Amino acid sequence: PRSCDVGSAHLTFAVSDIDEMIARVEAANWQRLGITQTLPTGTRAAYVRGPEGHTMEFMQFPVTKSAPASAN
Repeated sequence: PRSCDVGSAHLTFAVSDIDEMIARVEAANWQRLGITQTLPTGTRAAYVRGPEGHTMEFMQFPVTKSAPASAN
């Protein structure tokens, strides 16, 4: 089933470098499902499917900068 199909299940993992993770799983004979998407929030997401048919999603959240310390 497709990841968007009703009743379909998959695991999602947060990663720090989605491009590196995709390269690693492709080297292990996993198939990328489509292109990496960038959401309006800056989060990047991609689906992969393993040789046994298991689907996983990787998400890379944007790096946020901490607010500067206030001077008291």
